[in-house]
Amino acid sequence: MSDLVKIGAAVTMSSLEIVDLINKSRKEGEAELAHSDFLKKVHKVLGESVAGNFSCYYTASNGKQNPCYRFPKRESCLMAMSYSYELQAAVFDRMTELEDASKPKTISPEEALEFAKVMTAMYKELSESGLHPAAAEMVKDLLHNNFLQSIGVPLISGNTIASGPKILGCVEIARRAGLRIPDGYEQSFGRRVADKFRNKARDVERLVKGEIRRVKVYPEECFDDIEDIARLIVEFHNAQTKDSEDF
Repeated sequence: MSDLVKIGAAVTMSSLEIVDLINKSRKEGEAELAHSDFLKKVHKVLGESVAGNFSCYYTASNGKQNPCYRFPKRESCLMAMSYSYELQAAVFDRMTELEDASKPKTISPEEALEFAKVMTAMYKELSESGLHPAAAEMVKDLLHNNFLQSIGVPLISGNTIASGPKILGCVEIARRAGLRIPDGYEQSFGRRVADKFRNKARDVERLVKGEIRRVKVYPEECFDDIEDIARLIVEFHNAQTKDSEDF
């Protein structure tokens, strides 16, 4: 049984598991520590005003709600140290292990891109077969959720990784500034940006509408100028629309 849990960003250990560790560490013939006796000691070690911050309940085998404590790492170690330094070390190691296990797992850009390709192929296969429309839509939702960008991809040619907002496509840069490129103007916008920043553009593989495509992205130093280009296109479109309405 493991009572180690992660609440938000904090790892905690229950009084039940600390008692379990204590009893496992005791030599043959030594009396087992009762959980009720451990609870009495909490107030002495942590203090009356502090102990209550960690009180909670657990459901016993008979369905009854019984009192217990759930401690973060510092208080778990303090309670363990009140029994022995060896137990404190065991609790510290146990909680450190869980902290390490709870950290977000990272994968390489190559692995992320390969996964996205597999998911794209899976969506096409499911869609064309017509046998699993619900599964196909689930895959499509994942792909349209900007999967690659969310985990630090795209992968820049030359094995340079673009992560976070440092390197973005021109449409993403415009969107970040609150500018929506009107329908039919995307290609014109892309060409203008590519012509202006020909030496700074990088080709990357990205997910675009559920397909892996090569697109151009630009470093942060270009963002302001690209936003200006986007703003001009939006203003031109708005002016054209207004003139058409007036006419």
